[in-house]
Amino acid sequence: MAVAMLGLLGAVPTSAQERHSVMVTNLVPQDGANDDFGRKLAEELRDHINGFVSHRAVEEKEIRDALRQYKVDMEDLDCITSLQLLVARVARIAFCGSYTEDREAKTVFVQGAQFVAPGTAPIEIAGRTWPRDAHRAAAQEIATFFEQFVTQLRNAESCREYYEREAMGEAESRCVIALNLAPDDVPVRLTYAQVLRRTDRPEQAFEEIKRVLELSPVDETALELAGYLAAKLDMPDESREYFRQLLQLDPGNVPVRVNIAYNLAQDGEPELAMALVQEGLDIALDDVQLLLHHASFAIRAGQDRKVEGQPLTPEATRYYQQGLDSYRVAYEQLGAGMDGDHLMLMIAGLNEVGQPEEALAVAEESLETHGGEPRFWSMKGDILFRLDRTDEALTALDEVLARDPEYRNVRVRQGKWLLEVGREEEALPILEQVVRRGEQTALTVATMFFREAVNKGIQPEPKRPAFAIRLIGMAKRFEDQITDSRFLGQVGYFLAYAMYLQAEAEQMPETLASAQQSLPRFREVKRILALSHVAEYGRGRHSAHYQQLTSGTDTFIEIQEALIRRGS
Repeated sequence: MAVAMLGLLGAVPTSAQERHSVMVTNLVPQDGANDDFGRKLAEELRDHINGFVSHRAVEEKEIRDALRQYKVDMEDLDCITSLQLLVARVARIAFCGSYTEDREAKTVFVQGAQFVAPGTAPIEIAGRTWPRDAHRAAAQEIATFFEQFVTQLRNAESCREYYEREAMGEAESRCVIALNLAPDDVPVRLTYAQVLRRTDRPEQAFEEIKRVLELSPVDETALELAGYLAAKLDMPDESREYFRQLLQLDPGNVPVRVNIAYNLAQDGEPELAMALVQEGLDIALDDVQLLLHHASFAIRAGQDRKVEGQPLTPEATRYYQQGLDSYRVAYEQLGAGMDGDHLMLMIAGLNEVGQPEEALAVAEESLETHGGEPRFWSMKGDILFRLDRTDEALTALDEVLARDPEYRNVRVRQGKWLLEVGREEEALPILEQVVRRGEQTALTVATMFFREAVNKGIQPEPKRPAFAIRLIGMAKRFEDQITDSRFLGQVGYFLAYAMYLQAEAEQMPETLASAQQSLPRFREVKRILALSHVAEYGRGRHSAHYQQLTSGTDTFIEIQEALIRRGS
């Protein structure tokens, strides 16, 4: 029958002053039973319900008038049809049931009587034999079940409402009360499981959701939550099985599959997300949306296994390659019209696995459609620098700034690249600008120059003291803005050491000229080593070396002074 009967028998109240409508149907007589008992019981029950402040019983005439339009008799209004009417919001609650009659004993047996409401478990009244004229007593007893059902319904609704308002403590207490009244209430138990999940109790939530599935094995929300919780509890096989059951309900539903996979990836399970999408690809091999999501989840899995500053592990590489394989298939269909986020992941992935030439080709093609987005120019710059095309890389970053002058760390990267390829004089003014603009601290930039000095000038053999002195001099350009005394002491110490090495090489001829040239340097080394912050750093980190450096400097000063006296 049609169920679009909204408002015909009284809609759900819209204010606190209105009363909720209750549709009390006449109990349906079975096997030729007289209809008097069912009709009279319904009349008495309506009177009881009208005594409630919060509820009112829909009059029999209103029900019959409405049903007439759909050619349904009151005597045929069973519980299934009553619930359909409730779904159409005809009333908030319905009472229904049936009975048989024993004419010789003058009794009736009421069976299947229950109060029902959409979205909650019914309250069922155990079958009972009544005298044929005891409709009033039966109605009075059934009214007590109605009161219990109203309490159950109120707590069930509060359980859901508090959950939606994210008041988890109140939601939990109302859910527990509702479940004590109706343990088989699937929506309430499902909400209770959600509350447990949201309050970081995944084990308890999982136990609750399994009870839900015992009651309603094909509940889609429950299957989905069970899959997430199993993944959270490190049970990947169980998780896959729940999702398999869910997707069996509609295996070709790509949006549902993608949504589940996306949430899994967000919960830190990109491998499960990949597997779920792969099952979809087994059904629809070239589905672009599935390919794109499979690719992004695979690359995410690869990123999770990447160790910063280390080559990709074989496992990480395998995930990257799987992602790139899916991207290539999707790219064949979409070209540079692919979504920008996916294009960026594809380009970055190609660069990461050591295929910069292919990455550059995709990046350049992408610029035809996404050229207004600075991030594509930024990525192109990274790839060009990896290919040792530094000037082109710098130009690409200039294009980034042309489109977004505030794009983060562009000038810093330009300065670092120039330092890395040995173009320190070009790097200095760029990095000075970085500090002036507040993009990086003076300490950060000074450290960049200092590390270059140590890594390329002092640590390697043969040492390059002149290079180290020049780079440390650039680092010291920022020292007035640095308050870290330990760093300043470290810079001073290594500057003194580099100057010592340079002076030591200059004095080697041990002539008057070499002594005159090296003596000022040794004296400057002694002055720097005597500075409090330098001495503190040297004695703390390099105690033995500091003593050797200090005594060696004094010795060389005495030698040079003697050579100069002798030569004069």
